[in-house]
Amino acid sequence: MLKRVLALAALLLAVVAAPAQAIVISEFRLRGPLGATDEFIELANETASPITVATTDGSAGWAVASSSGVTRFVVPNGTVIPPLGHYLGANASSTSPTAGDATWTTDIPDNAGVALFKTATPANFNLATRLDAVGSTSEANTLYKEGTGYPPLSGAFNLNEALARDLNAGGVPKDTNNNAADFTFWDINGTSAGAGQHLGAPSPLSSLSPLGAISPTIEISPLDPGVSVNAAPNAFVDPTSDPVNNATQGRLYLRRYVRNASFTPITALQFEISDINTFPSPLGVADLRPQDAATANVVTSAGTLSVTGAKLIQPPGQPNGGGFGSIFRIPLGQPLAPGARVPIALVMGIQQNGSYRFCAQAEGLPATGGTVSATGNTSGGAAPAALCSAVSGAFPSPPATPAPPAPQTITVDLPRTAPLLALALASKSTPASLSIRVACPSSFRGACAGTLRATAKPGKKTLKLGSIQFVLASGKSRTLVLKPSAAARRALRKAKRPKIKLVATVLGDSGTSRKTTKTVTLKT
Repeated sequence: MLKRVLALAALLLAVVAAPAQAIVISEFRLRGPLGATDEFIELANETASPITVATTDGSAGWAVASSSGVTRFVVPNGTVIPPLGHYLGANASSTSPTAGDATWTTDIPDNAGVALFKTATPANFNLATRLDAVGSTSEANTLYKEGTGYPPLSGAFNLNEALARDLNAGGVPKDTNNNAADFTFWDINGTSAGAGQHLGAPSPLSSLSPLGAISPTIEISPLDPGVSVNAAPNAFVDPTSDPVNNATQGRLYLRRYVRNASFTPITALQFEISDINTFPSPLGVADLRPQDAATANVVTSAGTLSVTGAKLIQPPGQPNGGGFGSIFRIPLGQPLAPGARVPIALVMGIQQNGSYRFCAQAEGLPATGGTVSATGNTSGGAAPAALCSAVSGAFPSPPATPAPPAPQTITVDLPRTAPLLALALASKSTPASLSIRVACPSSFRGACAGTLRATAKPGKKTLKLGSIQFVLASGKSRTLVLKPSAAARRALRKAKRPKIKLVATVLGDSGTSRKTTKTVTLKT
């Protein structure tokens, strides 16, 4: 009896004294536009150190399981997840805008709990091996949620939605061990589905996606230091009404300089929106809709500058404009060299005037840390008092034995044509699932970022087979999977060896792009 009491006490002490979670479930959904199996689960390393997946029971890796005890996917032993890095699991039927690192096929029921365990042996799924969990208040098994859980979502809608952890300074996922306090629900229409109402976009990231950094590696400053950060051209409201493009009250322009404060060239740069006043907004508070910006000449106190317009990453399609979780990509003409800087503009349509607060966290290749923060009032009134918390700490120190400094430029205006990609249709492709290999040439300096689309014309009508966004490092390749609609699948099956047209559009300098087109045959 005494041994059993001591053993129980030791177990309870181990649970109470367990270190803070390192890998968390950071964004997920259990239903999407295609229905109950349109699912994904994103994992994130919330620490400042890389984490290598390893088990102590000889199992294959760390498992993500639903509350039924069924394993959905396993992160293999030996996988290294860098600081603020990600690993993405997706149902094979998912319309996730980012291809998963791992997949599963069976539905996870709506509002069920899911958990990450540091073992792949189901018999060992318990509190001592659990790394993280998230579930709704309707989930009865407390092993598969933290706290009381998030409010359950209505299964009546097939929304392009996500439940995501709020982001603290530097893009670190909020983790108070209380699902209701840590997660926010949003979708591309701002639907009220039971767990709050916010306009936003799913933005799952995989092991190949750009990374944030807990310490700052870029310096963000006003475009024109000669005037207030809330004065033109740093913050400018164009009142021209454009209701069709989610800008009924005009547009808000936030202009900044971004300087590479690290000692490594930045090949890809983007900003993920962590906080914004958007739909639905109460009276007196702005309703902002992030959207694409064109590159344009802007007059400053130091002269005229060519300012690079940020692009709203789509898919997912955002017909009402962006919101929470949406990502602005900066089209770099060439890698941003150490010490170099680029002038950028983030643009948002104004659907309702009022005070606003905007926060976006930097992500890049290699890992990039920095925060764009702004408060103001689109009609000139009082603004919110607090800016969002920025990435803290000192900029990187120079290497112990630095190389001779390279010449630095203030702005990057050298044009560079986007590369042609290698495209191939995998032999395992079917009308229901098109597997397409995309390769970025090793001769290209920087990351190949863009969108892959596929169409077919088995008859008189052109069929849209789907699209997916990608980011590939130079010399790397990846298989992207497109899931045609039911109608497109039927048409492809009826056709004899239908021709599939693949078009990969890659971003180049100053908003330019280049298309790689290839026609392949699908064996049905």
